[in-house]
Amino acid sequence: MKYFFVLVLFLFANKSFAYPEMIRHGYVNCMACHTTHQGGDMLSQYGRELGKELFSRNDSIFKASNTEKNYWEIETPEWLRVGANVRLLQTMTENSMASKGRFMFMQVDIDTLFKVNDKTIVYASVGRYEPSKSDAEWRDFIYMPRAWAQYSENWRGGAVVASLRAGRFYPVYGLNIAEHTYVTRRYLDFNPGQERVSAELAWSNENYQVVATGLAQRARFDKYDDEKGYVLQVSKVFGKTARAGVNIYRSKLTQAGGDQDKAFEGVFALIGWTPEISTLFQADKIYYPDGKTGFVDFLKFGYEYTQGVQLFLTQEYYNADTEKTDPHVESYGVGVQYFPFPNFDFFATYKKTKDSSQLDEHQNVVWLIAHIYL
Repeated sequence: MKYFFVLVLFLFANKSFAYPEMIRHGYVNCMACHTTHQGGDMLSQYGRELGKELFSRNDSIFKASNTEKNYWEIETPEWLRVGANVRLLQTMTENSMASKGRFMFMQVDIDTLFKVNDKTIVYASVGRYEPSKSDAEWRDFIYMPRAWAQYSENWRGGAVVASLRAGRFYPVYGLNIAEHTYVTRRYLDFNPGQERVSAELAWSNENYQVVATGLAQRARFDKYDDEKGYVLQVSKVFGKTARAGVNIYRSKLTQAGGDQDKAFEGVFALIGWTPEISTLFQADKIYYPDGKTGFVDFLKFGYEYTQGVQLFLTQEYYNADTEKTDPHVESYGVGVQYFPFPNFDFFATYKKTKDSSQLDEHQNVVWLIAHIYL
């Protein structure tokens, strides 16, 4: 049987990407649990406690004895949070043409968040990556993936929030999902090491959220290219468990080969149909410098079988030239996410994937991910 197998062994972190499925519990804005409008990076204390209550099975075999606290919880002063992030990757692929495998340290990060005062926080992450040069020294393996400072104001008891953030981070665009190989992250250049140096102004209330980002540079791990432009996201809450919005991305990226115009726009939606069922959707139109128009979309249907066990179906599609059928990328998947105890989840998915630019056949794809965040 043809297959592609990816095993991510461990991920230790004092942070987490947003779980958009929180929408089915009525949490329509990321700042309810995270420190930024985008979500991701570090959870607030409220977010930590909520994750334990809503996601975890709290299976007794994993709980610490004689105490309510669980393993891997780190106590720090109120003004400081510290975490570490380690990801190990094993890949194996087999199709009608070849079979191969690879093991690598995918990610090793140390994360810190400083509370300067009630309105100002500073976040920094130091990480490890694999440099391309053969004569690399130890310092060449180290870079800073994310670093930013944020100032926030709130009114009406926190119902209205405005914030200004500046530094290196991913701009707010579409669904902020952890799996960067999904087409809406991969083909829109939101891959690891591609954070932007930018300034972000965000505002939200009970029904609306507006986030505007001015771009200055695009990272390539420890290197930078000039990228001048803007990103805009406007979204609205519908009912109590749905949010939908539009995105616009416009910039001019300057690299060694010259200037490139980056332009794409689209829509996204997060819908909680019931406390157990949710749908995530994103679709974008891409404008390429040669005049061609591309299209990318992602759809995820989730079902909570029981607390701590979530089943899901996924669909992905990408085409760089909508005037032609091929080449294109398509994928259909089924999977399960298991939360045995607080701060840990196990993710498994099986997909049928085809990239006709490389091979005109579907491959079988399996991902297994273990995720621990303190």
